[in-house]
Amino acid sequence: MNASFSDESPSSSDLFLEAVNATLEIEEPADAANVLLQIVTALFKVGNVDYASALLPKTLKRIRQLEDPKEKAYLLRLFLTFQCKQGLIDAAVETLPLLEDSEQRAIALKELAVAQADAGRLDDARTTADEIEDLDDYETILEAIGRRQLDEGLFFEAESTAAEIEADEPRARLLRSIAESLWFAEKTDAALRVLEHSQRLVRVIDDETARSFSFAETATILAKFQRFEEAADLLNEITDPGSKEAACCAIASFMKPEKPERANILLNLAARTAREIDDPFRRASTLCQIGVMMSRNGQATEAQAVFKETLTVIREIRNMYSRTNAMTDFAVCLAANGINESSKKIFRSARATALEIDDLSLELPCLCRITEFQAEAEFFDDAFETLQAVDELREEVPRSELANGSFDRCVAGALATFTVATAEELPEESLPLFHRGIETARKISDPQQRAVALQRLAIAAADRSDRH
Repeated sequence: MNASFSDESPSSSDLFLEAVNATLEIEEPADAANVLLQIVTALFKVGNVDYASALLPKTLKRIRQLEDPKEKAYLLRLFLTFQCKQGLIDAAVETLPLLEDSEQRAIALKELAVAQADAGRLDDARTTADEIEDLDDYETILEAIGRRQLDEGLFFEAESTAAEIEADEPRARLLRSIAESLWFAEKTDAALRVLEHSQRLVRVIDDETARSFSFAETATILAKFQRFEEAADLLNEITDPGSKEAACCAIASFMKPEKPERANILLNLAARTAREIDDPFRRASTLCQIGVMMSRNGQATEAQAVFKETLTVIREIRNMYSRTNAMTDFAVCLAANGINESSKKIFRSARATALEIDDLSLELPCLCRITEFQAEAEFFDDAFETLQAVDELREEVPRSELANGSFDRCVAGALATFTVATAEELPEESLPLFHRGIETARKISDPQQRAVALQRLAIAAADRSDRH
């Protein structure tokens, strides 16, 4: 992992070290500690556990030296969250007493208890939960305990845990998980009994959106059980358009092998329902997913009509920045599902739209984002063209605006992603761009932006090494 992918290139560890050194130049102690924690997280991500472990005590020391009590408490809690996510449960337990701020400690207690439950340390999770005063947080932990009991096949114990939960929504949610586990353990009657219990609880949930979401999840589970008529009947109970559309798509996906015509009808209903979603950004995203499913189901004509409608919705978004992001997400959705030619066209439209944004601080990051997604989709020629547009735009940025490094951080990130994506197919062509990314990052005067950029390039160096 630490080896260089070229004799002329710095290794991932070298770049991480540069990033760490840059944090020493950051004047604001809280910012320095925050960036250092990001670097440690990245080191774990690329598997450089030894270096990450060596930095952990230094990171904690920096956080503990902060003078502002609010900043100190917030970053201590982030540090504990990181430990929980990495499975460093015992270390997180040792960090907890350092948290004196009641608000941050409450968050930390919940995260620690959930991590303990996920790790199978159920007694510890309950002990931690006993310190929690907020009922919602306490019941979140009970849910986590119940899920772990299911992982261990302890169905009766999981039901007993569900019975401890007072609120209808989380109790119903855990019961749905129990029902699924029972079904796949071939305990059919018990699964249906528990699912029916869950439905009774859902019907008395006051919040309409939460109730719709819960019914949609129940419908999806029934479809998994191949009880399609019962699943379809539940659609009448769902009033929220987003939840109803999601349920239609889920039922259709399970129904397709046995009842393709019924599945197509449900997808058409999903499209009609999606049109009721007020937020155009969310409506476009939803329509794209429906179009993809129609395409997979052989509804080519209907899929093309939905894709065309998606583009129309996006073009009605007045804010050019939001329109660019919606168009980029549309292209990503198509590429992820192998609809490459259409995706390429939409990416090009997104690039053209980005160039119409008046604010350079928004325009350049949009173009960098498009470059990264084009590269990840292996549209290398298009990604290179977008990179050229980034270069041309950067020349227009006043030096005063370049000073803080936010633009160059975006550029370095785009170069990193591009060169990782092209490492196998275009190694000789991509390597100079990677070097350019490193040089761009090194020239950033603001140490915080420089550290973040170098960290991104260090991750890319590790990824490139893995691909060679």
